[in-house]
Order: sequence, then structure tokens, then C-alpha cells
Amino acid sequence: MTKEVESRRVRGAVSVLDQAQPDDPHHLRLAQRLTDRIAELINGLVLEAESGIESEDRWRKQAVTLSDDGFSVNSMFDKARPWLQSRNRSTEREMYAWISAFVLLAAHLIRRISADEDINAILPRLILPFSGTDKTPVGSDSDKRVDVALTCCNTDSPIAPQPDIDYGDVFAIAEVKAKFTDASFDDALAQLFDYTRQVYYNQIDRRFAWGLTCCGAVVNACQFNNYKVRISPDMDMTSRDGRAEFIRLLVGWSLCERRRLGYDETITWLDDLNCYEIEVPSGTVPGDHVSYYSSSFIRGADRLFGRHCRCLLATHIRPMEPVSATSPIEPTVVVKDSWTIYSLTMEMPPATETVTAADTPDVDIAVDMSRLQVQADSASCLWPSADTLRNLDHVSNLRSEHAMLRTINSMLADDRDLDGTYPVSTDGGWVYQPSGNGPVLDCTLEIAGDLDAKEQSTTPFCLHGRHTLAPIGMPLRTVTSAPELITILYDAMRAHSAISERCRILHRDISENNILAVQRDDGSIHGVLMDFDCAVDVSAQRVAARPERTGTLSFMSSANLKRFQLSTLSLIIESCCFI
Repeated sequence: MTKEVESRRVRGAVSVLDQAQPDDPHHLRLAQRLTDRIAELINGLVLEAESGIESEDRWRKQAVTLSDDGFSVNSMFDKARPWLQSRNRSTEREMYAWISAFVLLAAHLIRRISADEDINAILPRLILPFSGTDKTPVGSDSDKRVDVALTCCNTDSPIAPQPDIDYGDVFAIAEVKAKFTDASFDDALAQLFDYTRQVYYNQIDRRFAWGLTCCGAVVNACQFNNYKVRISPDMDMTSRDGRAEFIRLLVGWSLCERRRLGYDETITWLDDLNCYEIEVPSGTVPGDHVSYYSSSFIRGADRLFGRHCRCLLATHIRPMEPVSATSPIEPTVVVKDSWTIYSLTMEMPPATETVTAADTPDVDIAVDMSRLQVQADSASCLWPSADTLRNLDHVSNLRSEHAMLRTINSMLADDRDLDGTYPVSTDGGWVYQPSGNGPVLDCTLEIAGDLDAKEQSTTPFCLHGRHTLAPIGMPLRTVTSAPELITILYDAMRAHSAISERCRILHRDISENNILAVQRDDGSIHGVLMDFDCAVDVSAQRVAARPERTGTLSFMSSANLKRFQLSTLSLIIESCCFI
């Protein structure tokens, strides 16, 4: 874990806190006013506490007037005060209550002052701590205990710690250490990596995640994307500026859009039906979609970094009553949700070749997305600009699994003998998140914002895609007889050969995980070759090797492992040797 922490972290990322602020101009102005007023009030209370004299000035009077519903601003400040005064002899366990008290104090002031600042303002949420500290959340796959966890609550919720900590409800986790040293920070970050992985697995609507390290009086906000964790500059809670920055973060989380919190606004939990409604893109118009419904998944995002691939059993038929064991969803497709890696490094011809106008790569991402190659030379990789992405009418699907399957489905449609040996994808495309300015393409740029050239050179540019797959199959381990296994493997080989020879698409990740058994209506078993995430169009004269190793390690081609290009024939022979 130590090596992963070192290779994945980006410290001192000044734009992290900006990414937590609202896009809506009205909410952004309100957030700025709230931050200033709350910081001014708390700083006044700190100064009064440090002087040891209870003054009758506006700090104390304002704090008293903001107390209601049994909540005392002064008493809650007193509970948080040791953290703001940095007691050197404090222990981790003592700090849990101090940090929770400060978050509660901020939530109360956000709710009260926002009503004073703008009577028409609709506060989206409150960020509150869970009551359980040093506890193992429900949904954990280990007995590891988290220090402090935060959750999003309705604005009318009582300002109090929330019960029943569950990874399915956790917004962010704070890992606490008694002192701030390089070693303690590294240890806190390593633990935060493990906890955040659990958040991804338990929340199918999580695009990216937030976390906090609290080492002594120093707080760092951590924003996890698919391949990096970007860490804010130090926020020293004993200083005026440090407290103001942490307050700005809490205010931003309370007022910003849900997608800024890392949630997917195209996936909605329906309380009345006890299932998810999932918007699967359809066509090339941003925002166009078909709704599918799911209550279970066969694959979750079980890694902290990578494609975050999730597969959900779903149907396009809306349930008529709440989903339960006696009234389950009858799935007809698998909805696959994952992130595809791209960069703007174009595939250029060797210097010795004659270059014609037709050979010159078009750098317009809207014209030919297929020319965006996976990062090989990170130093030459630059992301598309935010303006470029905003001005797109649509993004080409030529490098997505859904587009590959569309090609396969079209070219093999007349071959009835191959029916059922390869997946069919009816709906799918790139995911667009709703915003006040219209649909926004979901990508690394949308998560991390504008990065400098150095960060862009080491951070893969990813696009969020989603599509349906049929038929629904069973793993090879469920096969009970040798004849059935031979039939299944034979079907997968037939599909692989036809797809590579007739569609010129090479799978490149043949493994037991990507060959499924499917039962026909007559009870017989046939095989289907799945998962074209690593597939490439070998009809191109120059196919760049993909350094992103997303396949099953034991079955991957040496081209992926060694990062150099083999001939197409070698790749086909190598990929076929899976028995």
C-alpha cells in the first residue's frame, strides 16, 4: 500500500477545494458569503477563548442569537476548541469528538446563516458526522474500523451525529492521527485508500470520492479520481486562514451539485420501488437515454483505482410494486458501467514515411475520437480543454466497447449459426451529467478541473461509458460436465475467430472470466465471449500497444505487459491460447 500511496498521490493541489464549490452562480455567491460569516464568527470565539475573557462584544452576542432547538453554538464550540488550540498531548480518540463537534457546529451555522443571507435559498443538504467513531461500518469486507465518517443529510435533519454507520451511506471518511508528521500523514492516507475502496464497492452511483486526513490540527482534503488522489494544501485549524479554508470546504459540500460530491446524477434510488433507476445513453444526443431498473449487481467496483467497472442485472420494464424477495426484478440485460482511458497523444507515422494530407491526424476530439490513443508517452499527453468538451454536439463512440459491439452485431447479424456466441448491445454510449448549463460529458476533466501540463502528463484522461449487454450468462465454474465445457469453449473460439477475421476486432483478453455459459430455451448450454474492454480495431495499419493493464494478468498478451507492439498475427495466436 505504501508504494501505491506514493505513486498515486498529488500533494498541494490548490484546485481541490475549488472543485467542491457550486457551479450555480447564485449558490456560489451564497457559499462565499456563508464562508466569510462563519469564519468571522468562529475566529471571534477563538480569540475570546484564547484571551480567557468573556467579552460582551458581537462575537458572543451573535453566537447566542444563533442558538436554537436545544443547540448551543457556544457549548459546541467549547467541545471543538481543543482541536483549534492544538493540544500537544491529545490522543486520536479524544480528537474524534473534537472533529465531529466542529462539523456539527459548521452545519448548524450553515443552516441558520443561509436563511438570514437569502430567504429564498434552498439549502441542498447538510454534512453531518456519524455517531459511531472507531467503528467497522456495515458493508465492510474486513474488520477495519474508521475513525470519523461523514454523511449527507436532508436540511431539516437534527444537528446531531447520525446513527448506524454504513458504507452505503458514507459520503467521506476522515482518518485521524494525533500528530502531524510526514510518517503519520502517509499512514493516514494509506488507511484512507482502503476505506475509500469500500465506499466505491458499496455505492454503485459513486463516480469519485472525497476523504479527509486529520493529523493533529492539520487537515487535508483528498479527492479520489480513477487513477490519482489529489490532496489539498495543508489547512491548519489553529490558524485563521486554515480554519477559513476548511469552512469553505464544508460550505461547498453543503451547497454544490451532487455530481460535485462524486455522485452520479443519472442513477437514482427509488424509495417507493426499492430499486435503482439507471439512465443508459441512447443515440448521439447528449442527455438522451433509456431508463433501466436494477436491484442487484454481479460485479462491483472492487478496486480503488482503475475502470471502476460495475455490472448490474436490469430490465427496461418499470416495476409495478416495490422490489422484494417475493417480487423480484426479472433481468433481461446486464448494464455495464465503466471508465475508458484516453489521451490526446495521436498516433503519428514514423519520420521516414511520406505524410499526406489524408495521413495527418485530426486533433479535433469531436471529429475522430478513435484516434485518441491510450497513454504510451505520458510526457506528450495533453487533455482536451474544457471549452472543447463543452462545445461538442456529441463524442464519437469509436473507441468504446459499445461501439465495438455495435460493429460486431451489424457485421455478424446474418450469420445465424453465431447467434448467442457474442454479446448484443442495444443501448449505450458516453454518460453526460446534468448541469445548469445543459448536459456535461462525464470525464476526468469534469472531476478534477483544469490541471497543469505536469499533472495532465501523469493522469490518464478517462471517459465514463455505460451500455447494455445480453444474454445474461453464468461463470465457467458453474459448468458440471466436460462435454458442456468443450461446447462452451468451442462457441467462444468460433466467436473470437469470426470477430477477428470478419470484423477485424481483436479481443485481447481471453480468460475464464470472459467466457460465460448460457442456457438455451431447450435446456442445452452454449458459450458466449464477453468483455471487449481491451479490444482493438486491427484493421488500422498502426495499432498502439495499451499500457493500461485491465485484463486478467495470467491471460494477458505480452504486448500489454511489455508495452511494445507485436504483429497482428502474433496477437491473434497469443490471445487464442487460453486452454
